[in-house]
Amino acid sequence: MAGNEHAQDLTFMCMALEEAAKASDVGEVPIAALIVQGNQVLAQTHNYRELWQDPTAHAEVIAIRAAASVSESSGLAVCTGLLMVSCTRLRHHAPSRAASTSRSDNMPTR
Repeated sequence: MAGNEHAQDLTFMCMALEEAAKASDVGEVPIAALIVQGNQVLAQTHNYRELWQDPTAHAEVIAIRAAASVSESSGLAVCTGLLMVSCTRLRHHAPSRAASTSRSDNMPTR
């Protein structure tokens, strides 16, 4: 059984990485989220912050909402959430993000 679970986990991680790559392809930060219940994917999405011009359009928020709408219960307690960042795409994407990001003087420093 443990081998099957490991293979299934790898499949879900690959799905999430492929979804993160889709985000990068459309100019989003390459982050994706999957919500899984047992062996069924309830939701799979990536960030849409730039496309939708919505600061709350993070992959995990969209995925939780989508999974809750198809789940038989209002809670998602028996679900697993995966949040993936496509590192190779992130390195490619980061310089343009860094160049366009400015820091406010009101922001706390560490």
